[in-house]
Amino acid sequence: MLPAPTPIAAMPPTVLLLDPRGGGRNAHDLRSAGLHVVEVRDPQAADASLWLHQPSVIVARLDARTREQYLAWCRSLRTLQDGKHIPIVFTTERISQDDMRLTLDPGALVLAVRPADGAKVVAAIRGVLAVISDAPKSA
Repeated sequence: MLPAPTPIAAMPPTVLLLDPRGGGRNAHDLRSAGLHVVEVRDPQAADASLWLHQPSVIVARLDARTREQYLAWCRSLRTLQDGKHIPIVFTTERISQDDMRLTLDPGALVLAVRPADGAKVVAAIRGVLAVISDAPKSA
């Protein structure tokens, strides 16, 4: 007689970290918080990782060089059936009025957090995960 199978622990939620500089400190802080982190530097790599890893949340770091490219990718994600429900947390060194307008997007749960503040980034991700885990599942 075979022994009963040992239950496999549930995978932790996956965070797709889109950062032109690499995830660095944020990736370390998120992993230390028990999250699975996939780091990418550009939208093309994010596209591949999106379908491969099926993240629960996306963290996109906006800087002067990549801001428009990353925002365009995030907007295109909102048009896809499988992508439009993934929350996005934007991190940026300086939170501008334009960045604050992002939080008004009715189709997304969006926050703006400074990337250097690892504790706030982790808290934001935990908060987003708590919200989406309590949200009713829609078809």
